[in-house]
Amino acid sequence: MKAFSPDDSLEMMCLKAGLNDRQTVFVAEFAIDSNATRAALAAGYSQRAATSTGLRLKNIKKVRLVLAAYKERALTRAKVDADYVINGLKRESEFMSEGCSHGARVSALGKLGDHLGLFDRKVQVGVELSGPNQGPLDIRSTAEGTTSSADAKVQAIAMEIEQQMAQLDLVDEAPSISPVLPGTSSGGDSE
Repeated sequence: MKAFSPDDSLEMMCLKAGLNDRQTVFVAEFAIDSNATRAALAAGYSQRAATSTGLRLKNIKKVRLVLAAYKERALTRAKVDADYVINGLKRESEFMSEGCSHGARVSALGKLGDHLGLFDRKVQVGVELSGPNQGPLDIRSTAEGTTSSADAKVQAIAMEIEQQMAQLDLVDEAPSISPVLPGTSSGGDSE
């Protein structure tokens, strides 16, 4: 990958990074509002798989590098850094004159507290599994080397949890959830 120069357009950055046409459209659309699903749709991916495709595209190293460089450049152009934002929030939280909003002050204080890690942020993720007619779910493999419909269902649920966590922006990168099914190894990847 070639280094980006300060004068490179987003399209040139994508070209230098070696992104294909669909990835370039995805990056351009994602740069607008950080919505990976909408960006995947704009890049021509199917409606059915847009959420998972957007998450997958966003986690491609070359795509992440272009998005990070573009974001850094935009922040530099706008002369915005963490100190600027924090000072702005602090000023807003202390601003008490006629016509100012109590809600704005509370919101600013909340954002400052979040940024400084003053609040515990807990998220509870729950999954309820049931088989046919709300009975128990049988996750035994039907034969070695094959995948039962129960195995596929557990894998689909794990993928859904990963997507929901990524959409909540609770993690920098989507975690890898790999349920251990009967007859499979719990050891490291063989790849």
